[in-house]
Amino acid sequence: MVSAADPRSEQTLKVVLRKRVERCGDKAWIVTPERGYTYREIDLASNCLGRCLMGLGIEMGQTVLIMVPDVIDYIQIWCALAKFGAIEVPVNVHYRGAILAHIINDSRADTMIVDRQYLDRVAVVAGELKGLKRLILYTEGAAGVKPERRGAARVATRARFLWTKPSASQAVPRGNRSRWESSQRGGRDRRRL
Repeated sequence: MVSAADPRSEQTLKVVLRKRVERCGDKAWIVTPERGYTYREIDLASNCLGRCLMGLGIEMGQTVLIMVPDVIDYIQIWCALAKFGAIEVPVNVHYRGAILAHIINDSRADTMIVDRQYLDRVAVVAGELKGLKRLILYTEGAAGVKPERRGAARVATRARFLWTKPSASQAVPRGNRSRWESSQRGGRDRRRL
C-alpha cells in the first residue's frame, strides 16, 4: 500500500504524462507501423478528447466502458478518461452474448464508447442490460483530432477497472478497480468491488 507521503502516491497518468512531455515531449512514445506518436501529441489529443467527453457529461469517478479496436485512439481515450478521473473499463472486442452482457452489467457503467463494428453485439444483448444508458459511437481517427488549445482535464484517482481470469470455482471473470500507478507496479493495489 502506498502512503500519502510516498512520492509514488502522486504518480497518476496525468502527472506522469505531463512530466514526460516536459522532459522529452517531441520523442516518440508509441510507434505503430504507420508512424510514431510523441508524448506531446498524445497529451494534447487526450486533453482535447477529455474536454469533449466531459462536455458529453462524463464526470470524475464515472465508469465508462470502452470497446474499440487496438488502435492509437484507444490510448488517447484511455489517457483522456484517466486525466479527469473517469474509470476506464476495457471490453474485449471478441466478447459476445452472455459474457458481454455480464461485463457491461457488472461494471455498473451507464456509458459505453463502442466502435461501429461492434455495435451489433451490443444490440443483441440490449434487452439484458440493466444500467447502460448512453452509447458513444467511436469512429476510427475521431479521437486523434488536432487540439486547438492547450489545457488539461482534472486529476485522476482510480483509472482502470480490470477483469481477472476466472478460477476453476468461478463461472465468469471478476471485476477489480485499480489505480493507474498500481498497474505500473505490477497491479498489487487492486480492490474487489
